[in-house]
Amino acid sequence: MITNDQSLVSAQFESGTPIVTYDDGFGPLWILRDSMGVQGIIRAQTWEDAYSIAEDEMFDDCDMTWEEMQKELSTQYMSGRELWLHENGNNWEAWDALSDGDKQRAMHYSTGRDVPFVGDITEHPCWQEAYGFRPNGMRDHSKPMSHIYAKDLNGESLDLLTPELVSDLGITLNITTNE
Repeated sequence: MITNDQSLVSAQFESGTPIVTYDDGFGPLWILRDSMGVQGIIRAQTWEDAYSIAEDEMFDDCDMTWEEMQKELSTQYMSGRELWLHENGNNWEAWDALSDGDKQRAMHYSTGRDVPFVGDITEHPCWQEAYGFRPNGMRDHSKPMSHIYAKDLNGESLDLLTPELVSDLGITLNITTNE
């Protein structure tokens, strides 16, 4: 779809709505989609390069302050073995010493509950599911949290952009030949 002597200038839907683009100079085109639709088109040599560009340039900024995050993520839900270990000082040797029957009972004993989260907030499972750090730091220096991006909790995908996908989605690519 694009050769090394060409550049991706822009892209848009048939309706005229522009699509965010990023051309890293070489490689195939990749399409970034989330639960709301197409988020952007990236030109990069590898999937990993394209995803890194998406993290830096296309994912939405975090919409919480650091203080709001710390308050929101001050607890962690635990159940089963995880809760048993928490209540027993994370003593894996004690866990390993339990009989199979005791392990089964521990896995199913009581309902789960929230416990205080101890540690760096970025290690909290919910933080890792919902946010990430931009590889190259702050995107917008007027926004103090722009070094953190928000993930789409309904999922995102980064796929090779094929001629069939361009046609199915009604995308027009503006590609120029370099001199």
